[in-house]
Amino acid sequence: MLARMNAGYSGPEQVKFKFIEYGGKEYKAGSDVRVVIQVKVKKGFHFYGTKEGDTYVNTKMNWELPEGFEIISCVWPEPKIKKEGEFETPIYDKQLSFRAKLKTPTNAKPGDKFKINIHTTFQYCNHEACWLGEANNQLEFIAR
Repeated sequence: MLARMNAGYSGPEQVKFKFIEYGGKEYKAGSDVRVVIQVKVKKGFHFYGTKEGDTYVNTKMNWELPEGFEIISCVWPEPKIKKEGEFETPIYDKQLSFRAKLKTPTNAKPGDKFKINIHTTFQYCNHEACWLGEANNQLEFIAR
């Protein structure tokens, strides 16, 4: 398998996501592939972590995997904890990367193409207001 990344970052100007293959190598069918999601956060803004909370909308990622692909792990960095009165909220307020590990299909044949889509929804804020955002990213794998 050989990975080709999408055109670039996706999402609003304040918080942008990019989905890339990590390692730049070919993979055998049925092997593990490491991918990275990079996030750029504009200065003065933050978005929330994946943990559900009462005072914010948590970040959610919907992975659309082709048949035969499987998510083995997805590890986010520890968020910063922001205290707001009696509430503690997990936020990210600067550029970050997190990794996921996927298993490729064991029955892939040379020339087979597979597209992985990730639709991310999140809430992002500055000191004045909050907005809902979304990003759509894609990564294509070609069996060799």
